[in-house]
This record gives sequence, structure tokens and C-alpha cells, in this order.
Amino acid sequence: MRKIEYHRQSSDVSTDISLSFMLSKSLIPLEIYKSNNKFPLTNSKMFFSEKNDIYKSVNIRKVVVDSNYIKQLLTEENSEELKSLVGIKPLSSDFELIKFMLKFEIDDLSFFSSLDDFKLAMMSKIIKSTFIPFNGNIFEFKLDKGYQGLQFGETDLNKHIRVNVYSEKMLLELTFNEYTQQEIDFFLSQIKLIEQ
Repeated sequence: MRKIEYHRQSSDVSTDISLSFMLSKSLIPLEIYKSNNKFPLTNSKMFFSEKNDIYKSVNIRKVVVDSNYIKQLLTEENSEELKSLVGIKPLSSDFELIKFMLKFEIDDLSFFSSLDDFKLAMMSKIIKSTFIPFNGNIFEFKLDKGYQGLQFGETDLNKHIRVNVYSEKMLLELTFNEYTQQEIDFFLSQIKLIEQ
């Protein structure tokens, strides 16, 4: 786990990003991508920069709490079984559930593993399959404003990096294209979520 503390260096170039649900800054001068009506992105915005044949972009998507994994997993039929399988704390938030599930590996199973171990490993495999395109480690982080999150992949190994930032009321899905880790850390250190 890491705490993101960005100490600003001598760059004066930055872009203020202001959306109805989020404020942040980028070290990169960005323009907003104008989408057409054929592909309405009601809760998603893309910002991009193109300079010297280098294309960088960040896609920002807000997901409300009602769309989370827990809501999809917990039904009247399986809620008690799921609570006994994973416990109460992992079901307290999407962040806690995903963090809990990422610990399980199918390779760790053996002939002597319990049925519960197999169930957890299969659930973990399903959740991890969402993030297959990202190479490298998964990092957990905390931000000064009390948000926490997960970064899928490493900038040295991927052109695209996925970052999920969690608050009590929303999930912010960020996809960075061609960003350095320093640029990602700066962006994350500036985030303020506007929760209604």
C-alpha cells in the first residue's frame, strides 16, 4: 500500500479539470473530447493532448453506488451464504470487497482445499478478469482527502493504466493513456470529489 504525496516540481503547465462530480488538475495541457450523439457518454468524459506525435489522454467515468459489485452479488437468495463466506468487513464497500478478493489465487488451491476456498478463488478469478489487459502489479493507495483506491498495472509495462478511486458515495474510474507514474500521482493528489 502507498500514500500518494506529490511534491510539485518546476513545471508551470497544468490543466484544471472541472466536472459536475470531480475537480482535479493535470500536468499535461488537455482538451476535452467532444463526443457525438451516436455514442452518448452521460457519465464519462475524455480529455486528450497531442504533441510531437505523442497522444495522451485520460478518460474519467463516474459510477454511482447503486452499480457496485456488492449490490450485484448480494441478492436475497445468496446474502447469508456470501456473508458467511467472506465476512462482514469485505461487504462494507466495493473497495473492501475487491481488495479482499484479489488475495485469492487459483494456483494456491490443492486437493486438500475446502469448498469455500474454491468458491473464493473462482469469485476472485471473475473479478480479476475485469482487469486482465493491465500488466504488472495491483497497487492500493490512500489520498489525503480520505479517498482510497486501486491502480491496475504499472506505467513501465502498459500504455494504459486503470485507476479506481473510491469514496463513500461513488466510484471514479480513470483510464490513463501514455501517462507517467509521476503524472498519474499528481492527478490523483489533486482530486476532489463532489458528492451530492
